[in-house]
Amino acid sequence: MFDAMYRAFGWLLMFCYDLVDSYGLAILLFTVITKAVLFPLGIPQQRSSSRKAKVYPQEIAIQNRYGGPGNLRNLDQTAQQKYYAELQAMYKANKVNQLAGCLPTLLQFPLIIALYRAIYRPITYMLGFNIENFMSILGEGTTLKIAQGKELQIISEVQKLGTEAAAALPNAAAEEISRLQDLNFNFLGMDLTQIIGTNFFQLLIIIPVLSGATSYLYQFLMKKFNPMPPVLTEDDPSKGMNSFMKFMPLMSVVFAFMLPSGLGLYWIFSNLAMILQSFILSRMYPVHYPTREEALAMVKVNKQRRPASPKVKKAPLNTADGTRRRSRSTDPDEDDE
Repeated sequence: MFDAMYRAFGWLLMFCYDLVDSYGLAILLFTVITKAVLFPLGIPQQRSSSRKAKVYPQEIAIQNRYGGPGNLRNLDQTAQQKYYAELQAMYKANKVNQLAGCLPTLLQFPLIIALYRAIYRPITYMLGFNIENFMSILGEGTTLKIAQGKELQIISEVQKLGTEAAAALPNAAAEEISRLQDLNFNFLGMDLTQIIGTNFFQLLIIIPVLSGATSYLYQFLMKKFNPMPPVLTEDDPSKGMNSFMKFMPLMSVVFAFMLPSGLGLYWIFSNLAMILQSFILSRMYPVHYPTREEALAMVKVNKQRRPASPKVKKAPLNTADGTRRRSRSTDPDEDDE
């Protein structure tokens, strides 16, 4: 199933290449088409985020009935169940679907993997060659001393061969070699089959730099387009996620150095496309949360407005043993304790 998906995206990448006759421009066109196809999957997630932000004051009010946001971890099992049941009932009444973004996100994972495979292995999925047969035909006597999986590097080595060297290769691979040599992997003076590695003094250094810069820009603008709820407690799990996300641009730079530059170029185009997509979705379904100071003030005000607990009247004397029968409290907060 996955191999069929890889070949479908490889066919699309080859279709884009045939239109523009440039691997770099083909990746750009390929990115635009795939992001447009995946765009509808982001709508339910953005819509749910917008609705959740609108009911945030109600969420704080529910938390206050259980001691405030900082006390939720201290609740016993019964109180926690009551809290989550009340919270889910409020979400349901306001048509907030907590799982709305899960399915689209899960669906995108195999698609993203297929995109990378199509770009990383163009001989197999873009040109449709059997890479095992191709390498076996070339034989061990050739100068193509390359790992079989690094197809962009294989293309680079084949294109470096002169006419005489190419003619000396086995005739059974002549068609494949001719097609590989005809592919245009040059983009703005950069060879997209190359891996930068530790060779920093070359034009290709622009790709990892732009990959990290666009990744950071995407994260920065996402906080504006689709903000998260304010952090109100020290043990808020979103704090760990925010710290992890700060390393993503750095990881993007490292991978762009370690992998063929064609992948780094795809990440640049992908980041820019996601920025545009997030901007459009934020205009369709805006997400507005209060600031941390406003949320903390909301917690304080809601606590002050809590109604006083009714006093419990003493029960009449029990004539049998002279003790008082304890009346059941009508304070819902006491029942929760």
